[in-house]
Amino acid sequence: MTYFSLIKFINVLIEDILMTSNTKFLLWYVLPLILYAIFIFQISTISEVPTIRGILTQEKLPKGVWTGDDIEHIVEYGIFAFLSLRMFKQTKLKFRAHQFAILLTILYGATDELHQLFVPERTASIKDLFFDALASLIVLVRR
Repeated sequence: MTYFSLIKFINVLIEDILMTSNTKFLLWYVLPLILYAIFIFQISTISEVPTIRGILTQEKLPKGVWTGDDIEHIVEYGIFAFLSLRMFKQTKLKFRAHQFAILLTILYGATDELHQLFVPERTASIKDLFFDALASLIVLVRR
């Protein structure tokens, strides 16, 4: 994506989302994505989030042991990608809805990992970002 196509994308997005008077679009397509993004952000502020394996065993897991974190990221960001695709398909960008949904999912995943750098007991991880991106590809390729 070139610089000019990115500027055009932002302009169309602003025109379609921020300046729309279409209440149905805002309530049914934009609001669920925003609320889900807030939900992800809230989960990321919790210092010790129980993992799938931690919930099942209720024991402290040693470092390096599989925790199910990858599955959690795929589910969490798969839903985000689906909601993004739903929204983009309702805009003038619908001809590239899949690409924009993947891009938005990866960018949001990156900002989430960056946010976790500032949360006690949490760390940013390239591996987690990989699973966020993988989730968007799995969900959107199947659509």
